[in-house]
Amino acid sequence: MMSFRKLRSQLWLLVTLAVAIIAIIYSSAVVNTADVYSDNASVTANVTVLGGGNGGGGGGGGGGGGGVTKSSRFTSLRSAISENGTLWDPVEALSLDNKLLLYLPAGTVAKNRNGVFLSTITITTIEDPEEPPDDWKIISFAYELTPVGSTFNPPITLTIEYDPSLIPWGVSEESSFIAILDEDKLEWIKLDCTVDTDENIAVTSISGFSIYAVLAPTVPEPVPEPTPEPAPEPEPEPEPVPEPAPEPEPEPEPIPEPAPEPEPTPEPEVEAPVTTPEMPDIEPGGYNWSRILMLVGGILVILGVLVFLLRRYG
Repeated sequence: MMSFRKLRSQLWLLVTLAVAIIAIIYSSAVVNTADVYSDNASVTANVTVLGGGNGGGGGGGGGGGGGVTKSSRFTSLRSAISENGTLWDPVEALSLDNKLLLYLPAGTVAKNRNGVFLSTITITTIEDPEEPPDDWKIISFAYELTPVGSTFNPPITLTIEYDPSLIPWGVSEESSFIAILDEDKLEWIKLDCTVDTDENIAVTSISGFSIYAVLAPTVPEPVPEPTPEPAPEPEPEPEPVPEPAPEPEPEPEPIPEPAPEPEPTPEPEVEAPVTTPEMPDIEPGGYNWSRILMLVGGILVILGVLVFLLRRYG
């Protein structure tokens, strides 16, 4: 009896030691796992989800409907993000098939729906997404980015590779575009993007997470007819400025030629009548006493002058 009790106490001791050892190993594994998540920027996991169809199987026999396979890749941001959600290093997140790339530059503020810094990004490949309308066709895988409600400021860059062989005949590759799925209305919404036909990629900017894919039109877009440019209105020709008529040169007034002087009409020579002065009639035996007196006076004066000169100079 004593030996049985002693054996039982030893068994309890062994069980206690085993539990302690298991607890130590488990705690060590948890710590190592946390270190792996904090030291690595990207952690990949494959998750397969089988969605049941309308048929159902019970018991051992019935087969389910077709399933949708989803493959996910998780990218941890813990080593590159601050408590306020600002990335101090750039981060790249890839899909499992490496055909979707998210680029978050340094300085981006990344937060979840609760306004707390974003710690993990999950990219899930959806092989059988919601069908677009008839005039669009999906030419890539669809990708679901989570957690939903995450925000990025400024927007981050989303790049998706597409399969050009899926583009309908006659449709221009440049008309491809990235679309986002409105999960409430189950409608695809076209986004502004750029298409690199050499690399077969489409690039856009996003500020939140949802489901994204590359789509293309199913029929060629009509080429808009070029709007004819209006013919330029003819410039009005300048009205010709009439050249001033040359003023007529004044005709020189004719200088009247001097009328020839009339030749003097020779006056007829008039013979002057010769008049013979009539001699005064001297009375016979009479004298002209006045003349005689004058002659005598002149002689006397001359004599007087001669006498004076002889006396003065003689």
